[in-house]
Amino acid sequence: MNHIRLFLSAAFLLAFCNSSFSQSAFVEGDNAINLGIGFGNHYYTGLGSDFSSTPALTVTYDHGLKDIEDIKGTIGLGGILGFQGSSYKWNDGLGDYYNEHWSNIIIAPRVTYHAGFLNTNMWDLYAAFFLGIRIESYNFETNNSSYNALYEGNYGGTNLAAGLTIGGAYYFTPVIGVFAELGYDVAYFKVGISIKPGSK
Repeated sequence: MNHIRLFLSAAFLLAFCNSSFSQSAFVEGDNAINLGIGFGNHYYTGLGSDFSSTPALTVTYDHGLKDIEDIKGTIGLGGILGFQGSSYKWNDGLGDYYNEHWSNIIIAPRVTYHAGFLNTNMWDLYAAFFLGIRIESYNFETNNSSYNALYEGNYGGTNLAAGLTIGGAYYFTPVIGVFAELGYDVAYFKVGISIKPGSK
């Protein structure tokens, strides 16, 4: 096992030392659009079958701003737009009920670091950070007016939002690929399609 670890470490170091931006999947001047679906709701949680959340829907854009040899990678700048909704439904079994619904929209600029030491134009490994706003709305409905006194009623607002993820994309062609991201974002885990418009 130690020999395998030593071999993998050496292979990684060799790739790092012999990296070439010309053989990287994402370099200065490139553009990438990710269309994703996410799972795992970290804004609201609930127990039982009465609580549910929609998968998160996200669109991100990334522009290769600058290749930096000192950090063996490319700095990207773009943005993220995401949505996720959650619901809770309750009834007393006698006809009275109430429904709660929350929705969140994320709008934020996003900064990325794309590893330039992989020596491949098919794999793109990256880390991303965003800081922006979360637009939240809450809706409450019931057929029993006495329940309204127990809840705040409908409301909405804007909050500061931040996210940090690591991800990777694999490109079947220079233009089309798939991606996955893991971390604290609109959802804990996202997968989807990557598109690099203008690539040849």
